[in-house]
Amino acid sequence: MRCLKAHKLLSPYMDGELHPAKREALESHLKECDGCRAEFESLQKLQALFGHTEKYSAPYGFATRVTAAAGARSKGRAALAPWFVKLAEAALFALIISAGVLSGDFLSGRLMPDNAASLTSSLSLEIFDPAPPESLGGVYLAMMEESHER
Repeated sequence: MRCLKAHKLLSPYMDGELHPAKREALESHLKECDGCRAEFESLQKLQALFGHTEKYSAPYGFATRVTAAAGARSKGRAALAPWFVKLAEAALFALIISAGVLSGDFLSGRLMPDNAASLTSSLSLEIFDPAPPESLGGVYLAMMEESHER
């Protein structure tokens, strides 16, 4: 067992919460490792100090007041979080829309021809190559021409 894992298991070991296999592994590590054994002994001393302190009972309603105060504090934070998230969403949406408008304006100025004649020629079907007669498109066009001739 490594020391890091042993340090994590010391508190559950002292509380008697460890599985027997882990408890045995930790005990064998504590026999071999001086550093972990010293840490364990200091935790035992600390537990003994706290075990001998005088116990006081809390006043009536103390737990209720603490719970209510904690709930009120978390509500104040929770009310701020949705407001901030909505503001961030709106800003992101506005940024995306602005980027789309600006890029569309830029692209339309670069890609669209200046005169109307070249615009109509760019939309004409004459720029496309005819479909080969043996292709599916060619067969479809031949069938359509025959149906229009009748």
